[in-house]
This record gives sequence, structure tokens and C-alpha cells, in this order.
Amino acid sequence: SNSPASSDQKCSTVSWEELKSMDLPSFEPAFLVLCRVLLNVIHECLKLRLEQRPAGKSSLLSIKQLVRECREVLKGGLLMKQYYQFMLREVVDDLQDHCNIDCFEKDLHKMLMVYVNYMRSWIKMLQQLPQASHSLKNLLEEEWNFTKEIAPYIRGGEAEAGKIFCEIAGILLKSTGIFLDSGLQESCNEFWASADDSTASDEIRRSVIETSRALKELFHEARERASKALGFAKRLRKDLEIAAEFTLSASVRDFLAALKAQQYTKVQIPGLENLQIFVPDTFAQEKSLILQLLNAAAGKDCSKDSDEVAGESFLLMTKYSEKDQEFDDSWSAWEGQPIKIVPQVETINTLKNMKVDNLLLVVMQPVHLVNQRKAFQQLLEGLISLQQEQTSSQPEIAKALQELKSDALHLCNKISSAIDRVDHMFTSEFDAELDESESATLQQYYREAMIQCYN
Repeated sequence: SNSPASSDQKCSTVSWEELKSMDLPSFEPAFLVLCRVLLNVIHECLKLRLEQRPAGKSSLLSIKQLVRECREVLKGGLLMKQYYQFMLREVVDDLQDHCNIDCFEKDLHKMLMVYVNYMRSWIKMLQQLPQASHSLKNLLEEEWNFTKEIAPYIRGGEAEAGKIFCEIAGILLKSTGIFLDSGLQESCNEFWASADDSTASDEIRRSVIETSRALKELFHEARERASKALGFAKRLRKDLEIAAEFTLSASVRDFLAALKAQQYTKVQIPGLENLQIFVPDTFAQEKSLILQLLNAAAGKDCSKDSDEVAGESFLLMTKYSEKDQEFDDSWSAWEGQPIKIVPQVETINTLKNMKVDNLLLVVMQPVHLVNQRKAFQQLLEGLISLQQEQTSSQPEIAKALQELKSDALHLCNKISSAIDRVDHMFTSEFDAELDESESATLQQYYREAMIQCYN
């Protein structure tokens, strides 16, 4: 029964030449309009959601719902964008020129900014709760995983999202320091007020015991908050710091000659001639691997897609200004046939807008960065100087990560200072007010409180 059906199908097939000879009207314009209708419907939904944002300050419950709604709108918008591009890919020659969705892209970007700003407000509200540490880490991990998935497909989204989540991690660190300072000040004030009001050893003992308990609770909560904030900051570094930054110590021509001698190949992206990209010859013919590296440089998480060989691969990237003609001539001195690569539209847009002042070594998995950086340094010793051991490929995120590291160091100093204050508060009171036997008894409470501080 299958053979007659297949035979009828073969008989009814019309060749492309015969179809063209009929000179029938093209279905392409109607097809493009129909595809656009779906996009326009979703775009109107997107604009409606942007217009209907609450005017006043949101509560803790309402902002949670707003974050969920933003997530759904972003997922729907991206799904529609990818569907529209997929439908047009086989119809138009140049997707970037014919797929004019700039207004849609701008509104998607606005929606992403609304989402991350709601996230920032939500975290600030949670930090004001007495037991804020209980609900933070899982929430942060979940929202970061979602943002990391969608941001590279929104024009300019990966840099903005990475920067704002670094700011959110910084807010957590700063608020932990403020929480510790204010709680410690309150305990100290109560302790000294009680000590001043009474001279009896029983009252002083009660004051020390109560203060010790309060401080143990304070430092326990501060530790939980700090560990979650630092854990999230570490996660951001792991996901975002996929590059090492170098400066050239020699001329561009000498550097290019050294790369050529070490068997590197140049990668060329049409339309991005000022972006200089080089890969080792060992995987120069593996275009899918180079595309993954370019996606990683543009902010897409490729660590899950890469195998062991891909994980050990890397590319070199730098960019000169179009105004710098002398620099242009130096880079054009490369001898050899470049490999032409056409990445995804989102990757091209990101690389086009990316500012790269120095030479970047980019990997897909941060775990391989140290080994690749050391090997590259040794290979071109004297021609390059290390600027940053580990950073982001995008300057905005790199700057935000530096500020995050400063915030973490500032919190460490605050914790150290707080412990010193507790130590001074107890020891000065013991020495001044109590006899030796009573002081020895209360030292036990003091030690328990200090152990909690250090842990």
C-alpha cells in the first residue's frame, strides 16, 4: 500500500524550473506578512506589560508576583523572536537586513531591565527581614540561572544583566555589614547602659549573659547572610570571569609574527573587520568550536555544551578603533588565509558593540583559564604583559566584578572590626567592675560569644 502512494507523490512533484516558468505570483510577501502578524501580537502584549507597571512602591508580596510576570513575558517574547527568525531564515538571504525587529528588541531590553530592577528591589526588601538569610540563596541562584539563559538573546542584555546582578551581590554584602554594625551598636548600648545603672555583681552578670546571647544570635545571622552573599558572588565570578587580559609589550607586527610562528590562525567575521580574533591551528577547522568560543565571549554560557576538548580551547581577541588608521595597517600585516565565521545575529551585535581595549584570552570553562593563561604567557614571554589574571570579556561586567571584590573585602574588614569591639567591650568591663572569681565565671560566657563571632 505504501508503494502506490509514493509513486503518486513522485508523479505529482513539480520541478523548480517548471514552477518558475508558470510565472505565478510569489507567496513570499504574504508569508512575511503572516509571520509578522504573530510577532506584532506578542509585541503589543510586551508594550502593554511595560505600560501597566505599578506607579507606587511595591510590597514584598506584590513584587514577587511582578518578578514572575516579567519572567513569563520575557520567555514568551524570546520564544516569538526565535520563531520569527526561524521562519524567515529559509526565505530571506540576509536575516539581519530583512528581519527588522529593532523596536521589538528595544522593548525586550526594556522588559529585561524592568525584571532585574524588580529583582534588585526584592532583594533589598528581603534583606530588611530579621531572618533574611533563610530565603536568599536559592532565590538568587534560581533567578541568576534564568537571567543567564535569556540575556544573551536580548540585544545588549548580557552586559546589563551581568552588571546588575553584580550590583545585587554587592547590595547583599553591604547590607550584611550594616546589619552587623547596627546590631552590635544596639547590643553595646544596652550593655553599657545596664553596667552604668547597676553596681551589684548579679546585675552585671545578668547583663553579660543577656548581651552574650544577643551577640551569638547577631553573629550567627550575620554569618549566614555573609556566607550566602559571598557564595553568590563566587558563583558570579565563576560564570562571568572567563577571560585573562594582556597588554602588548612589543609592536603589533612582532606580536603577529610570533603568533604565526606558533601556528595560530586568524578568524574573520564579515562586517567586523576591526575585531581581531586568533585561534590555535589545532582546532582552526572546527568551526562549531570557534562559534562556541565566540558565543562565550559575547556572554552566552557555553560550559554545559562543551566537551573535554572544547573545554581546553581558547581564542585571542582584541579590537582597534576605526579612527586609528596606523593600528589598522599594523593588524592588516597578518600573513595567511583567515577563516571566515558567521556567528548568530545576537553574537554579532554583542561583539560589534563590545569595547576591547587590550588583548583578551577567552575560554569556555573558567576552570581551564589558569592553565591556558600560564601556557600562553610562557609561549609569548617578552611580547605581552599580564593586566588581569581573571576578568570578564565585557568591560561593564569586569568593572562591576571589581567593585564586588572591593565590597567583599570591605565586609571582611567590618567583621574583623566588630569582633575587636566585642572583645574590648567584655574585657574592659571584666577588668573594671568584677573581682577575679566572678570575672572567671563570666569569661565562659564571653568565650562562647567570641567563638560564635569567629565561626
